[in-house]
Amino acid sequence: MKLNWLPRDLSNGIFVTSMVTGTLFGILFAGWKIAGLPFVPFDGFDLLTRVLPGNFLGFGIGVIVHTVRALHLGPTADAAKTVEHVVAIVGLFFVGVAAGLILISILRIRRAAHPALLGLELGFIMAVPAMHISAHASGTATVGPATRAVWILVVFLVWGVILGCIGRRLIGTETAYSSIENATERQVERIDRRHLLVKLGGSAAAITVVGGVDRRAC
Repeated sequence: MKLNWLPRDLSNGIFVTSMVTGTLFGILFAGWKIAGLPFVPFDGFDLLTRVLPGNFLGFGIGVIVHTVRALHLGPTADAAKTVEHVVAIVGLFFVGVAAGLILISILRIRRAAHPALLGLELGFIMAVPAMHISAHASGTATVGPATRAVWILVVFLVWGVILGCIGRRLIGTETAYSSIENATERQVERIDRRHLLVKLGGSAAAITVVGGVDRRAC
């Protein structure tokens, strides 16, 4: 994937982090629906509604209500709840993408750094607040606190490791592409990078779709 209005390195990084983070959300959703494990986006949004100032929260609710009515999205209560869920997912998704882009940027600068180790560090940084939220304000989980914490930690650590390893491979293909002068070899390298992105996109889409299927529909 290449966004023509962005530098190639950045557009590739956005694509990679989006696919891996989308897969993370699919797995979290599947864990929630199948086993009653915490779904971090909803829990995080629920906590924000408790701690945000009343005026700010009231303004946000008013915007949602007016949007629902203006777009004729159906009953206000149901549509507003759906909008809240979308906001929760999109908000945390962008946080995950931004964190992933920072990881890839570090890998570009520190070529000797171990991608899996950096990924573990990123996953742990992301998991700690998520575990805290799940322990004190989870409205989605039906399992015990220890199970919630282990689930969140493992999922985010795996996310970080995968992101680090794929980011390193992406950087490797970009570096080789920029250093090759022969036109035929350059074309081969372009195909190799495109194959990596297409393979990643297909795998991420498949996992996300499977994770997003409600067990009640099966």
